[in-house]
Amino acid sequence: MYSMYAKYYDKLNKDYEYWIPFIKSQIPNKLTNKNMIEFGCGTGNVLSYFKNEYKIYGVDISEDMLKHAKEKIPDAELINIDMVHYCSPNKYQIALCLFDSINHILNFDDWKVFFKNVSNSLIEGGVFILDANTTDRLSMITKRPAYFPEFDNNYFYMKLIQKSTSNFVFDVRVLKRINDKILEEEREEIEETTEKGAIIYAALKEAFSVVT
Repeated sequence: MYSMYAKYYDKLNKDYEYWIPFIKSQIPNKLTNKNMIEFGCGTGNVLSYFKNEYKIYGVDISEDMLKHAKEKIPDAELINIDMVHYCSPNKYQIALCLFDSINHILNFDDWKVFFKNVSNSLIEGGVFILDANTTDRLSMITKRPAYFPEFDNNYFYMKLIQKSTSNFVFDVRVLKRINDKILEEEREEIEETTEKGAIIYAALKEAFSVVT
């Protein structure tokens, strides 16, 4: 997963102007300048904004994504592991899991394991900031046309396909220009599993005392 996409991810994903102020707005002042961990940290774009404010940790199952993260945040502790089963010896003030990274955990029972592990890794009063694609949202996205922008004289294609009630696959392709007449296709499928929003909320309530 993300072995091909990792090479182009930073060129195609730049919507951080919304996320960074939002994250900062959710962090109480008493938790600043402490430890921050991001699960599914990808190429490290979010963590790089906080590298001068926190001791930074990142977890991701994609070795290719972490290679890019290491270049941006060389002083961070980056762990190449399945985030479900990562049990940290450290305690954190802030934990993040953004950009529907949670949806790449393909068994919902594992979501519950992950939530419990995150809860146990936070200090009392610590904050976990999560986003997740719900079943309704992913079903809506399948009805949209394929996303097909041009970048650096190449083309990017992404289309979401619904496989079952809770299982979806992103068909991701890059058409890389070789010359004026030839484009070379690189492709991978990125799978997501989800549930209804109410079920996700209930699972969070089992692990965390306050959910908003």
